[in-house]
Amino acid sequence: MATYDPVVDADYPAHVQTYRSFVRGVMLAIATAALVLTLLAVFLL
Repeated sequence: MATYDPVVDADYPAHVQTYRSFVRGVMLAIATAALVLTLLAVFLL
């Protein structure tokens, strides 16, 4: 059953933007860690 809630419906785009920013930040952190580990492997081995 779907209901209309003006407060939730108005806040949804902001929620999606926050979620996408969080996912982008996590992806950036993982990419940075992978780059650091790769550089360590290249220079230390």
